[in-house]
Amino acid sequence: MVSQTKENILNKQDNLRKNLKFKDSSYIIGNMARVESQKNPQLFNNIAHKAYSDRKDIAFIWIGDGSLKNKVQQNSSDNTYFLNFSEKNSNYLSEFDGYISTSDYEGLPYSPLEALQEGIPVLLSDVVGHDEIVEDGVNGKLYNPDNILVNIQELYDFIDWSKTSDKQAIKKSVTDKFSIDNMILEISSEYLV
Repeated sequence: MVSQTKENILNKQDNLRKNLKFKDSSYIIGNMARVESQKNPQLFNNIAHKAYSDRKDIAFIWIGDGSLKNKVQQNSSDNTYFLNFSEKNSNYLSEFDGYISTSDYEGLPYSPLEALQEGIPVLLSDVVGHDEIVEDGVNGKLYNPDNILVNIQELYDFIDWSKTSDKQAIKKSVTDKFSIDNMILEISSEYLV
């Protein structure tokens, strides 16, 4: 269970990795979203539990608030941290080594795009919305949310891949596809025949 003290320590200082007392070689994977059923925070917790049983060098961070936060936080393992959403805590996104989403469905999710703009690779549930963002092996990977706990190696493979990923290519994948000019062109091609 994540104690209130642990969250307070994280909120008082500026460097997330330092606050977690993780070595530079440790891996921080996180999410920034509402803690609601659509975002499937229980799957996030289950992945963190499974990973913690295998490896102690991975920390899971969820930045956000919502109706399920207290319940999910009470069942979290020692490698899992839930932070309230604030401007300061949202700045921690740039310190993630990887971004994970466990959402059951999406429109066009904003937080993964923010992560990609920072050059952070993404591991996203294979659902509508996410599939429009991920360029496999360029900026991230999709995973089957029904199989991730059985095949936790997908997480470890993503972590290994992300450590050597090209941060500039990740950033470019977002600016190329989701720039205002490109979005206008795509919308125009759909509606202006």
